[in-house]
Amino acid sequence: MASKRQAYYDATKEALINSARQLFKTKGYAATTVNDITKHANKTRTTFYHYFPDGKVNLIQTLMELDVTPEFVALGDKIDTLKETPIVDALHTINQGFVDMFVPNLYLWQADIYFQDELYPALKDITDEEYSVLTDKLADFLAYRQAKHELIDFDPETGAKVFLAPALQSIVLSFSGARSDMNDTKQVDLLINQWVINH
Repeated sequence: MASKRQAYYDATKEALINSARQLFKTKGYAATTVNDITKHANKTRTTFYHYFPDGKVNLIQTLMELDVTPEFVALGDKIDTLKETPIVDALHTINQGFVDMFVPNLYLWQADIYFQDELYPALKDITDEEYSVLTDKLADFLAYRQAKHELIDFDPETGAKVFLAPALQSIVLSFSGARSDMNDTKQVDLLINQWVINH
């Protein structure tokens, strides 16, 4: 009996999450109401607030943890596999992987940026933790390649943040409506040319 109740609980929560994900993607965070989500999921407002007492903010938190956190983990794991890949190829792979993980979840990052006053307190710990773990992995990678005399000497922790900055800038610009190509690697190419020691 308990397992059936748990299965119903999980299915109801998943229906609300899936409804929110679809509506946030198609209508945007601001234009999607709790009523839209419950109607789309065929659930009641009372049920909705049972699962998500803080409303849409809780849903954005949940979607970040479900859809974004695994992308950060996967890229961190990918960085670990690139220790012996030719350095220029490895750096391009890391940059492209960082850009690619934003694409399926642009609607979440857009909501995070445009509704910072509402969402930042709820998302800060999640996004700070993800970014910190990833930059630590990248810093370890850069330090390892410096020890192999493939990169010039610089602070790896600062270097990791500098390396990810062009992609972050392009992503934020794309949200603002500015013409921005997230796959443009000019700034990253400049960094690579400055950092890589040619033997």
